Amino acid sequence: MKIGILGCGQAGSRIALALNSIAPEVGLIAGEPNQSSAIFDPSSPFHVKFVSKHIEDGEFFSNSFDALVVSPDPISLFDRVGVEFKQDKMPFIAGLDSKTPMLMERPLGFNNDDPKLFIEFTKQENVSVMAYHFRLPLANFLSKHTPKRLLIDASLNCGLIKKPWRRDFRNITLPIHFGDQFLSVIDRAVQSVEVISASHDIENVDSVSFDTNWEISLTSINIPSIRIHLDQYVGMDEFRFEDDVIRAFGSDYSASISPSSFEVRRGDGTIEQYRYDLSTAMSDHVAGISKLKSYMIEVEGYPDVEQTEGLSRAIFESVLDWYNTMIGKAIISSHALKGMGVEHAKRSMALSQAVVSAAKTPPTRN
Repeated sequence: MKIGILGCGQAGSRIALALNSIAPEVGLIAGEPNQSSAIFDPSSPFHVKFVSKHIEDGEFFSNSFDALVVSPDPISLFDRVGVEFKQDKMPFIAGLDSKTPMLMERPLGFNNDDPKLFIEFTKQENVSVMAYHFRLPLANFLSKHTPKRLLIDASLNCGLIKKPWRRDFRNITLPIHFGDQFLSVIDRAVQSVEVISASHDIENVDSVSFDTNWEISLTSINIPSIRIHLDQYVGMDEFRFEDDVIRAFGSDYSASISPSSFEVRRGDGTIEQYRYDLSTAMSDHVAGISKLKSYMIEVEGYPDVEQTEGLSRAIFESVLDWYNTMIGKAIISSHALKGMGVEHAKRSMALSQAVVSAAKTPPTRN
């Protein structure tokens, strides 16, 4: 079996590491390799052996694939400058067999029309969207409890200096690319979500303009009050999560939710605890998950904290589920809401877009 990985930067390197641990016999083909990545360094403990590496898209797509991972900077798929829409890699993807198993990094585009446009343009029928940022304990909590209030406070160093496509003139704002991980959970787990209000600031640091301090208020049939605060700051590193705070309040309890656990404290003093531990069936992959976590800490600069542990587990398990589905093997995960299809990606993107549209101060464009 041969699997192509288009875009071997941060996201693609993680997926390559996971696939190499899950099925070392699979031949991996790298497209747009970041040669500085540790996975291409033979002396690195994170080295991954590739069948071939290709800088140019045309050369990469001249190979035959049994499956394809699409994980480049999303701007190369969906790029809007003014009213012009550019389709860069999609013609190549459209040339593949329509039933080729495909794993896409999230988000699938930048507005609610993009998932539908991607499918219509490429004619692909077997697309999965990575959704490891669903924060599995949050999804698990909402499957068991219906709080009256839900509060989310999250921040991000999104690598704005190295990633100009993330700046606000592209309209790729925090609710579209970062906040979507929380909005996706809410969209799938909560009934009839409506946006009450949204606002944000725009900051300029060293000629870099970006949106920050998002205050989002939502309501739904089963959770009357959902408040989300999203923040970001300029830096060279990408996607380095700080300590996110997620709280939920019911009539007789309060809950604290982290990326790998949640705790419910009731008025009578009883405590319910849930930890995102590996299932028995996942015990064969402890070494692979540990290696991915070490890569994120040693190479990407993530802190050695619970958040990183939870994220590395969720990434690995998501890739494993996709691979097992592709080869006709049963999905071993017992954790809900890790993957999403195109329809859910479209609904989730529509909610993110509704938040942006409700903002008091629209993001500026150059």
